[in-house]
Amino acid sequence: MLYFVIGLPGRFAEWCDAVVAQLARRAQGAAAVLAADTLPDLAASAIRTGTSHGVVACRRPDGRLRDALAERGRRFIIALDDPRHAVADLGGEAAQVADAIPVVASSCAAIASCDRGAGAGIVRAAEAAADPVAAANAIAGHLELAAEPAQIAGIVGALAEQGLGIDFAGAAARWEAVAPDPRAWAEGALAGYVNYFDSGTLTPLSWARELFFLGDRPAERAAWIIDITGRARCLLQGPGIMVAAGAWLMTIKLLFSREATEHEFLVELIADRPLAATTVKPEREGGLEVNFPLALEAAANHPLTIRLSSRRAAFDGACAMDVTLLTPQG
Repeated sequence: MLYFVIGLPGRFAEWCDAVVAQLARRAQGAAAVLAADTLPDLAASAIRTGTSHGVVACRRPDGRLRDALAERGRRFIIALDDPRHAVADLGGEAAQVADAIPVVASSCAAIASCDRGAGAGIVRAAEAAADPVAAANAIAGHLELAAEPAQIAGIVGALAEQGLGIDFAGAAARWEAVAPDPRAWAEGALAGYVNYFDSGTLTPLSWARELFFLGDRPAERAAWIIDITGRARCLLQGPGIMVAAGAWLMTIKLLFSREATEHEFLVELIADRPLAATTVKPEREGGLEVNFPLALEAAANHPLTIRLSSRRAAFDGACAMDVTLLTPQG
């Protein structure tokens, strides 16, 4: 028997994985923890470990896996933590935060697309931290893994001794210790999901320029001015973030120098395939907006990448990403 735990990458989801694994071991005698976000990944993990019993730790479940759980009426756990705490769990330095944001935001998008029907048992980090035994008991009850209260208390205590307790206050402190600039990048990319997990309403998202990379130097962040001098080429690309299913308006805000107004630029939006493209020619120095309406299917599981390219060689000029906004449409 396989038990599914869907959660953000971070310590709370790991705690839920461990609780379910211990409960499953008591019921079945053996239970591996398999990391899998797709059905092919799950099959490969089961073959590699040689087991069909255990916990499936999903951090970004794709549409086919989500649909399979719903169609078969399977029960699963959704471990809801504050996405900002998940970012802090992955590292507090600016570079670590910039790397963590696409990972956590994409996980948020997949979880937001999950069916919240009878099969989903939602466990929240703040409530679980206040009473971890009650949270573990709720997990056991939802997954129909019967255990005596003393056994559940013993599981929670043993995990705490191993360093797998729920430290919600510590996670909040780690988040507050993040420097203001990277904290602002994360707030923009995650605030809409924080609101959704709290209230059920998805609000706008924003992607800071620090989440993008130079087109011809993909290891270097496009944090400010991009020199367009030289041959026609990709100038900027990123951020490689998955977005929740539904209708969106994407507004890409770019900045151009006076010299760049002599040139045309190609703006593309790409997932697993090209989604949209347009050619722009700045009329004046300063800002320029490109709008792309999007309709993202629930089965989609592909990060979005924006690409800005020059169309011909340039002897002077500069451009920059200002910010990218995503506004839910209904």
